Amino acid sequence: MQSRAVREGSVGLMLIAGLGVFGAIFLWLRGLTPGSQTYNIIAQFDRAPGMQPGAVVRFRGIRVGKVSKIEPGVNGVDVVMQMDNPDLLVPKDVAVEVSQTGLIGEPVRRNHPSQSGGN
Repeated sequence: MQSRAVREGSVGLMLIAGLGVFGAIFLWLRGLTPGSQTYNIIAQFDRAPGMQPGAVVRFRGIRVGKVSKIEPGVNGVDVVMQMDNPDLLVPKDVAVEVSQTGLIGEPVRRNHPSQSGGN
């Protein structure tokens, strides 16, 4: 009797472990890592031709996030950028520039500190 209980218990543990591994892989593939923190920055543009959710955001040439959504705003277009590093301090008066990576590359948002350098 005890061997049957051990077999059934081990099958149950393997099933639970398998579901846990499957869940972790699912979250990893969707880009969700437990414990990671992000924050959003909203940039306002007059027009947003060529911008798409998922596009890369760079700060001083380094990839720091992605465009999460594009919405019509009161005075133009609001582009919501999801920043990956919660410790990155972006100045309030930062200038946002849209450029392309090559001849037919996707548009990239580049954030440059303004000349005043204020936060």
